Amino acid sequence: MSDLSGVDLPDLLAIVLAAGMAGGICLWLKRDDEREADTFRVRGVHTTGTVVGHEVRSVVVDAESGWRHDRRSPVVEFADGEGNVVRFVSTLMTHPSEAVPVNSRVVVIYPPEDPEKAEMADALGNPSAGRLHRSGQFVSSSGGYCGLFFGLFIFLSVLCVMVVPLLL
Repeated sequence: MSDLSGVDLPDLLAIVLAAGMAGGICLWLKRDDEREADTFRVRGVHTTGTVVGHEVRSVVVDAESGWRHDRRSPVVEFADGEGNVVRFVSTLMTHPSEAVPVNSRVVVIYPPEDPEKAEMADALGNPSAGRLHRSGQFVSSSGGYCGLFFGLFIFLSVLCVMVVPLLL
């Protein structure tokens, strides 16, 4: 079914439907992550930690030029409520030139029942950080919400282009 401009209306409808669904899913996931981060902030114990180093978390090497692109995460130490020294690697990832300097003092938040699951306050809700799992454990994200949107959009576009014409 085509109109005078040659646009196939079922395919156009399918693409618009896929974009809407992909956007809705990404928006829902982003809001869910923000709610979890807010809950973590409210429930967690706030203290001050010190950046003691950095850990390389992501490396991309261009095969042709040999150019290397590192992303690093701060390694932070703090004392929990019982005086135990806890060390963790933040989910916040930066380029080496933007890294939080060693010996910097940072705000740390941790669940009172498990100080090992601590995180820097700046990493919560930061797009360059990982994501908070329902258990309170941080997990890495892969490409953020833009990457997720485009991946979902491509997948849903193919699916919708196959299904929508069958429904019309």
